[in-house]
Amino acid sequence: MSRTTVGRVVLPLCGVFLLAAVALKVQGISAGGVGQTLTLLSPQVQFVGMEVEALVAIWLVSGYARRGAWLAGVVLFAILATVSAYLAWNGQASCGCFGRVEVSPWVSLVLDAVCVVALVATRPTGQWLSTNTLLPASVAMLVVGGLIAASESDGARRELARFRGEALLLDGGDPDAGTAPKGESRIVPVTVENITDADLRLIGGTASCSCVATYDLPLTVPAGGKATANVKIKFTGESGRFKHTFVWYTDAPSQTQLSGSVTGQVAAE
Repeated sequence: MSRTTVGRVVLPLCGVFLLAAVALKVQGISAGGVGQTLTLLSPQVQFVGMEVEALVAIWLVSGYARRGAWLAGVVLFAILATVSAYLAWNGQASCGCFGRVEVSPWVSLVLDAVCVVALVATRPTGQWLSTNTLLPASVAMLVVGGLIAASESDGARRELARFRGEALLLDGGDPDAGTAPKGESRIVPVTVENITDADLRLIGGTASCSCVATYDLPLTVPAGGKATANVKIKFTGESGRFKHTFVWYTDAPSQTQLSGSVTGQVAAE
Protein backbone atom coordinates (compact mmCIF):
# COMPACT_ATOMS: atom_id res chain seq x y z
CA MET A 1 0.00 0.00 0.00
CA SER A 2 1.46 3.36 -1.05
CA ARG A 3 2.10 6.30 1.25
CA THR A 4 -0.47 8.32 -0.66
CA THR A 5 -3.15 5.71 -0.10
CA VAL A 6 -2.36 5.45 3.62
CA GLY A 7 -2.41 9.25 3.84
CA ARG A 8 -5.92 9.36 2.46
CA VAL A 9 -6.95 7.26 5.46
CA VAL A 10 -4.83 9.03 8.09
CA LEU A 11 -6.13 12.54 7.32
CA PRO A 12 -9.84 11.79 7.93
CA LEU A 13 -9.04 9.60 10.95
CA CYS A 14 -7.19 12.51 12.58
CA GLY A 15 -10.14 14.74 11.69
CA VAL A 16 -12.63 12.35 13.30
CA PHE A 17 -10.46 12.23 16.43
CA LEU A 18 -10.52 16.04 16.64
CA LEU A 19 -14.29 16.18 16.07
CA ALA A 20 -14.84 13.67 18.89
CA ALA A 21 -12.71 15.75 21.26
CA VAL A 22 -14.60 18.95 20.33
CA ALA A 23 -17.97 17.21 20.79
CA LEU A 24 -16.97 16.03 24.28
CA LYS A 25 -15.80 19.54 25.22
CA VAL A 26 -19.06 21.08 24.00
CA GLN A 27 -21.04 18.47 25.96
CA GLY A 28 -18.97 19.25 29.05
CA ILE A 29 -19.58 22.99 28.76
CA SER A 30 -23.33 22.48 28.32
CA ALA A 31 -23.32 20.35 31.48
CA GLY A 32 -21.92 23.15 33.59
CA GLY A 33 -18.37 23.83 32.50
CA VAL A 34 -15.71 21.24 33.17
CA GLY A 35 -12.11 20.66 32.34
CA GLN A 36 -8.89 22.38 33.26
CA THR A 37 -8.11 26.01 32.66
CA LEU A 38 -4.73 27.07 31.33
CA THR A 39 -3.27 30.09 33.05
CA LEU A 40 -1.42 31.07 29.87
CA LEU A 41 -4.69 31.38 27.88
CA SER A 42 -7.81 33.39 28.57
CA PRO A 43 -11.20 31.58 28.53
CA GLN A 44 -12.06 33.44 25.32
CA VAL A 45 -8.94 32.17 23.54
CA GLN A 46 -9.67 28.65 24.79
CA PHE A 47 -13.15 28.91 23.25
CA VAL A 48 -11.59 30.01 19.96
CA GLY A 49 -9.28 27.01 20.25
CA MET A 50 -12.33 24.76 20.16
CA GLU A 51 -13.55 26.52 17.04
CA VAL A 52 -10.14 26.10 15.38
CA GLU A 53 -10.09 22.40 16.27
CA ALA A 54 -13.53 21.99 14.69
CA LEU A 55 -12.52 23.85 11.51
CA VAL A 56 -9.30 21.85 11.06
CA ALA A 57 -11.18 18.62 11.79
CA ILE A 58 -13.75 19.35 9.08
CA TRP A 59 -10.95 20.27 6.69
CA LEU A 60 -9.11 17.00 7.37
CA VAL A 61 -12.25 14.92 6.93
CA SER A 62 -13.27 16.71 3.72
CA GLY A 63 -9.99 15.98 1.95
CA TYR A 64 -10.07 19.40 0.23
CA ALA A 65 -6.62 20.84 -0.59
CA ARG A 66 -4.92 17.86 1.03
CA ARG A 67 -1.48 19.46 1.35
CA GLY A 68 -2.92 22.50 3.10
CA ALA A 69 -5.06 20.28 5.36
CA TRP A 70 -2.02 18.15 6.15
CA LEU A 71 0.01 21.21 7.13
CA ALA A 72 -2.82 22.57 9.32
CA GLY A 73 -3.20 19.18 11.00
CA VAL A 74 0.52 18.85 11.77
CA VAL A 75 0.69 22.36 13.23
CA LEU A 76 -2.47 21.91 15.33
CA PHE A 77 -1.51 18.52 16.76
CA ALA A 78 1.99 19.82 17.51
CA ILE A 79 0.44 22.72 19.46
CA LEU A 80 -1.92 20.36 21.30
CA ALA A 81 1.00 18.08 22.19
CA THR A 82 2.90 21.09 23.57
CA VAL A 83 -0.10 22.10 25.69
CA SER A 84 -0.47 18.53 26.99
CA ALA A 85 3.23 18.48 27.89
CA TYR A 86 2.82 21.78 29.76
CA LEU A 87 -0.14 20.39 31.74
CA ALA A 88 1.70 17.16 32.53
CA TRP A 89 4.77 19.08 33.65
CA ASN A 90 2.61 21.14 36.01
CA GLY A 91 1.06 18.03 37.55
CA GLN A 92 -2.50 18.37 36.25
CA ALA A 93 -4.65 15.32 36.92
CA SER A 94 -6.74 15.83 33.77
CA CYS A 95 -6.02 17.70 30.57
CA GLY A 96 -9.64 18.81 30.05
CA CYS A 97 -9.26 17.89 26.37
CA PHE A 98 -12.28 15.60 26.38
CA GLY A 99 -14.87 17.48 28.45
CA ARG A 100 -16.20 15.51 31.40
CA VAL A 101 -14.05 12.49 30.50
CA GLU A 102 -10.94 12.79 32.66
CA VAL A 103 -7.81 11.94 30.71
CA SER A 104 -4.25 12.31 31.98
CA PRO A 105 -2.18 14.92 30.11
CA TRP A 106 0.40 12.19 29.53
CA VAL A 107 -2.19 10.15 27.63
CA SER A 108 -3.30 13.14 25.56
CA LEU A 109 0.38 13.93 24.85
CA VAL A 110 0.89 10.42 23.49
CA LEU A 111 -2.29 10.62 21.36
CA ASP A 112 -1.30 14.00 19.91
CA ALA A 113 2.25 12.79 19.24
CA VAL A 114 0.92 9.68 17.47
CA CYS A 115 -1.20 11.91 15.21
CA VAL A 116 1.83 14.10 14.41
CA VAL A 117 3.98 11.07 13.58
CA ALA A 118 1.23 9.50 11.46
CA LEU A 119 0.73 12.73 9.51
CA VAL A 120 4.45 13.30 9.00
CA ALA A 121 4.91 9.70 7.85
CA THR A 122 2.18 10.13 5.22
CA ARG A 123 3.18 13.56 3.96
CA PRO A 124 1.42 14.27 0.64
CA THR A 125 3.61 14.39 -2.42
CA GLY A 126 3.50 16.98 -5.15
CA GLN A 127 4.14 20.69 -5.54
CA TRP A 128 3.80 22.58 -2.25
CA LEU A 129 4.17 26.21 -3.32
CA SER A 130 0.86 26.21 -5.19
CA THR A 131 -2.46 27.99 -4.90
CA ASN A 132 -4.13 24.83 -3.61
CA THR A 133 -1.72 24.78 -0.67
CA LEU A 134 -0.95 28.40 0.18
CA LEU A 135 -4.38 29.97 -0.36
CA PRO A 136 -6.37 27.74 2.06
CA ALA A 137 -3.56 27.91 4.62
CA SER A 138 -3.44 31.72 4.41
CA VAL A 139 -7.22 32.00 4.72
CA ALA A 140 -7.17 29.65 7.72
CA MET A 141 -4.52 31.77 9.47
CA LEU A 142 -6.49 34.96 8.82
CA VAL A 143 -9.68 33.35 10.17
CA VAL A 144 -7.92 32.15 13.33
CA GLY A 145 -6.34 35.55 13.91
CA GLY A 146 -9.68 37.27 13.41
CA LEU A 147 -11.46 34.91 15.80
CA ILE A 148 -8.85 35.45 18.50
CA ALA A 149 -8.93 39.23 18.10
CA ALA A 150 -12.73 39.29 18.14
CA SER A 151 -13.01 36.99 21.16
CA GLU A 152 -10.73 39.22 23.23
CA SER A 153 -12.86 42.34 22.78
CA ASP A 154 -15.45 43.21 25.42
CA GLY A 155 -17.95 44.22 22.74
CA ALA A 156 -17.75 40.84 21.01
CA ARG A 157 -18.13 39.06 24.34
CA ARG A 158 -21.30 41.01 25.17
CA GLU A 159 -22.77 40.53 21.70
CA LEU A 160 -22.14 36.80 21.92
CA ALA A 161 -23.92 36.74 25.29
CA ARG A 162 -26.90 38.65 23.86
CA PHE A 163 -27.03 36.25 20.92
CA ARG A 164 -27.27 33.35 23.37
CA GLY A 165 -30.06 35.12 25.24
CA GLU A 166 -27.99 35.79 28.36
CA ALA A 167 -28.61 38.72 30.68
CA LEU A 168 -25.68 38.25 33.07
CA LEU A 169 -22.09 37.27 32.47
CA LEU A 170 -18.92 36.97 34.51
CA ASP A 171 -16.62 39.92 34.04
CA GLY A 172 -13.08 38.95 33.08
CA GLY A 173 -13.59 35.20 32.86
CA ASP A 174 -12.61 32.70 35.54
CA PRO A 175 -10.83 34.31 38.53
CA ASP A 176 -7.69 32.63 39.82
CA ALA A 177 -7.28 31.89 43.53
CA GLY A 178 -3.52 31.46 43.23
CA THR A 179 -1.45 28.69 44.79
CA ALA A 180 -1.93 27.23 48.27
CA PRO A 181 -1.31 23.99 50.18
CA LYS A 182 -3.93 21.25 50.08
CA GLY A 183 -6.75 21.87 52.56
CA GLU A 184 -6.44 25.68 52.65
CA SER A 185 -9.51 27.86 51.91
CA ARG A 186 -9.69 31.29 50.29
CA ILE A 187 -12.33 33.90 49.51
CA VAL A 188 -12.31 34.91 45.85
CA PRO A 189 -14.25 37.96 44.57
CA VAL A 190 -16.22 37.29 41.36
CA THR A 191 -17.65 40.19 39.37
CA VAL A 192 -20.95 39.86 37.50
CA GLU A 193 -22.01 42.17 34.67
CA ASN A 194 -25.62 42.97 33.79
CA ILE A 195 -25.99 43.69 30.05
CA THR A 196 -29.72 44.49 30.21
CA ASP A 197 -31.57 47.74 31.01
CA ALA A 198 -33.24 46.32 34.16
CA ASP A 199 -31.89 45.54 37.63
CA LEU A 200 -31.37 41.81 38.21
CA ARG A 201 -30.65 39.78 41.33
CA LEU A 202 -28.60 36.76 42.29
CA ILE A 203 -31.04 35.00 44.62
CA GLY A 204 -29.17 31.81 45.49
CA GLY A 205 -26.21 29.60 44.73
CA THR A 206 -24.64 26.19 45.06
CA ALA A 207 -22.48 25.05 47.96
CA SER A 208 -20.16 22.05 48.18
CA CYS A 209 -17.20 20.99 50.25
CA SER A 210 -14.84 22.59 47.71
CA CYS A 211 -16.81 25.64 46.55
CA VAL A 212 -19.41 27.80 48.35
CA ALA A 213 -21.11 30.49 46.26
CA THR A 214 -23.80 31.65 48.68
CA TYR A 215 -21.90 34.50 50.33
CA ASP A 216 -23.29 38.04 49.85
CA LEU A 217 -26.59 36.71 48.47
CA PRO A 218 -29.09 37.95 47.55
CA LEU A 219 -27.19 40.49 45.48
CA THR A 220 -28.55 43.13 43.09
CA VAL A 221 -26.70 43.73 39.82
CA PRO A 222 -27.72 47.15 38.49
CA ALA A 223 -28.88 47.63 34.92
CA GLY A 224 -25.88 48.03 32.64
CA GLY A 225 -23.60 47.75 35.66
CA LYS A 226 -21.56 45.31 37.71
CA ALA A 227 -21.58 43.80 41.20
CA THR A 228 -19.12 41.59 43.07
CA ALA A 229 -19.88 38.53 45.18
CA ASN A 230 -17.43 36.43 47.17
CA VAL A 231 -16.95 32.72 46.53
CA LYS A 232 -15.17 30.49 49.05
CA ILE A 233 -13.06 27.74 47.55
CA LYS A 234 -11.00 25.00 49.15
CA PHE A 235 -7.78 23.65 47.69
CA THR A 236 -8.58 19.97 47.25
CA GLY A 237 -7.26 17.01 45.29
CA GLU A 238 -3.76 16.20 44.15
CA SER A 239 -1.11 18.83 43.49
CA GLY A 240 -1.57 20.76 40.26
CA ARG A 241 -4.15 22.97 38.60
CA PHE A 242 -7.86 22.68 39.37
CA LYS A 243 -11.18 24.27 38.48
CA HIS A 244 -14.09 24.47 40.93
CA THR A 245 -17.44 25.24 39.32
CA PHE A 246 -20.51 26.83 40.88
CA VAL A 247 -23.97 28.05 39.87
CA TRP A 248 -25.81 31.23 40.84
CA TYR A 249 -29.60 31.35 40.54
CA THR A 250 -31.03 34.59 39.19
CA ASP A 251 -34.40 36.31 38.71
CA ALA A 252 -33.64 37.04 35.05
CA PRO A 253 -36.49 35.60 32.93
CA SER A 254 -34.12 34.68 30.11
CA GLN A 255 -31.36 33.26 32.31
CA THR A 256 -32.33 31.58 35.55
CA GLN A 257 -28.82 30.24 36.16
CA LEU A 258 -25.33 31.67 35.80
CA SER A 259 -22.45 29.18 35.84
CA GLY A 260 -18.97 30.18 36.91
CA SER A 261 -15.61 28.72 37.84
CA VAL A 262 -12.68 29.56 40.07
CA THR A 263 -9.26 28.18 39.19
CA GLY A 264 -6.20 27.66 41.34
CA GLN A 265 -3.31 25.38 42.04
CA VAL A 266 -2.66 22.97 44.88
CA ALA A 267 0.98 23.35 45.89
CA ALA A 268 3.18 20.30 45.75
CA GLU A 269 3.90 18.83 49.17
